[in-house]
Amino acid sequence: NTNNDNDNNDNFDITTYQQARQILRPFEEEEEQQQQQKHDDDMNDENDDDDKPFLWGNLSVGPVWKSRLIQAGYSRPTPIQSQTFTTVLHNKSTKRQNYVLAAPTGSGKSLAYLLPFLTTMDVSSMSSSLSSKSKSKNNHHQEATTTGTVWIVTPTMELACQLQRVVHRLIPPCNPNSSGLFHVLKSGSTTTTTTTSSARKEIDDASTTIDPFPLLSQLMDATTDSNDRSPLFLAGTPKVFLQLRKEIKKAVAYHPRSKNSNINHDDKKYHHLAMSLRRNLQTVVLDEADRLLQTNVIQGPSVTSDTTSTSATKKKKKTTPSQRPKKPTIPMAQELLKSLVLESSSFHQTFSKSYSSSKNHRQPTTNTGSLQILCASATVGRSLRRRLMEILQTPSIDKAAGLITADVRRTKKNVQDRKLSLLPERLRHGYKLAVDEMVDDDSTNNTVDEQDTAASLLSGLDEALQKLDPQPSLIFPGPVGVEKTMEFLIHAGFQDVRGLSSLMKSDMQDDTSPASETNDEMDWKSTPMFVVKERLGRGLDLPQVRYVFLLGVPSNAASYAHLAGRTARHDQTGTAITIFRPQETPKLCSVAE
Repeated sequence: NTNNDNDNNDNFDITTYQQARQILRPFEEEEEQQQQQKHDDDMNDENDDDDKPFLWGNLSVGPVWKSRLIQAGYSRPTPIQSQTFTTVLHNKSTKRQNYVLAAPTGSGKSLAYLLPFLTTMDVSSMSSSLSSKSKSKNNHHQEATTTGTVWIVTPTMELACQLQRVVHRLIPPCNPNSSGLFHVLKSGSTTTTTTTSSARKEIDDASTTIDPFPLLSQLMDATTDSNDRSPLFLAGTPKVFLQLRKEIKKAVAYHPRSKNSNINHDDKKYHHLAMSLRRNLQTVVLDEADRLLQTNVIQGPSVTSDTTSTSATKKKKKTTPSQRPKKPTIPMAQELLKSLVLESSSFHQTFSKSYSSSKNHRQPTTNTGSLQILCASATVGRSLRRRLMEILQTPSIDKAAGLITADVRRTKKNVQDRKLSLLPERLRHGYKLAVDEMVDDDSTNNTVDEQDTAASLLSGLDEALQKLDPQPSLIFPGPVGVEKTMEFLIHAGFQDVRGLSSLMKSDMQDDTSPASETNDEMDWKSTPMFVVKERLGRGLDLPQVRYVFLLGVPSNAASYAHLAGRTARHDQTGTAITIFRPQETPKLCSVAE
């Protein structure tokens, strides 16, 4: 609201919003100064600990990992990383417990749940000084003890590839074409790339059957690489992991000691690998857990309670699939989690009995306890822990999973305090009203043609860019679409327009490098502009991005938090600007509230 009653402008622009923010943010600036003072004090404490090579900030990671973290660009741990490291490692030696990591976007949650597993690895196994002969002898032992210890479930494949690059920055693979310590499972039923041309011809000549174990074949290639260690982390979408679980179940059914002539040598190798994956699995990580475990309710047409009338109408007229009411579907991540929990408990009971009764084998010391579940997201709460309580069938949410957060406001009962902890503190919010150019006053409905909607939103984007200084930007096109938005930017003269495919192929250092300090010499024509779909935006880490443009209002506040949180990451400043039409004003107010 404005105190000037004479000002009746209907066009809300960014300048008026910034003026309002200057009035409403004096107490926030004071809080930022206090946090900056705290940051300076922490830096002074870090300088005092330079003579302690085993300390990375306040975490005892050892001299090797301290050097690797600093070389990778992580000068000090973030609050959520410190809290997660101390909490997980404290209970790791006694009994693995489930945890939910809650922290704002850009706070380093990925490294927070990766670090406890990385730092507890055998440091000698990371070096490449072993000869290929000694590695070949111990290859089966490495495979049986390390492959697939941690499964990381992500909503998109792009997020899984991003996590792989984070691990590769800390532990680069020996072979550039190898997945190294972190393997991303890629769906598909084609033969592996390592198959020779002669072998492919033999397969094509023999039959046209497809490889029954495409994912196990990928892992087989990764574990048999003599120049690298077997992958400790496996990452992928829930759909890929469900496929992997089916392959494991099928491969376990092959008995290598059987005299059946139909079982070949490859089937035996798949059997050993599948048994190793079952035995090694210790932890399942759900990145962006609130999206993975949400119930996708598909609403159908209203159905009357009179069953006789509905049956009569079915006889008279057949309903199309789109007209039939659909039941709520169970998320694939929930289905995967339930199956893994049941299989883990039953497998280890059987496995422990078989090893204890055998005289020639010792009972293994790895993964004899229950399966650990770690969930991470910026928008999590008691609802997620209740869902875990239902899946794990625990008596309370505290028994299901503990809460790890570095912000005490997350644990407050005050709803406003919890809202303030969802977004980065250096994130600013703006909006731009996009007025429809062609509106029929005589029309009774308020619907606007899709072309008019795209034109008005793109026009609002153009006006917003003209009022801002050139900075790397990320655009979520919304109803406009990626192709139309990229075509608009290219026709407008932008020379560096990037899609998600080029973003995933680019080098990690280029993607995570901070914004250039010579922005005075930069213009919008040469400024990087990223255009990504909303459903693929979660978890993307682009620290150089200073502006996030939302073409249209997101569906809810949680979606806005994740999309706007692609900027103002790693203690940097950023602005999220929503381009909206007049019809979306109530929706924008609801999200803002």
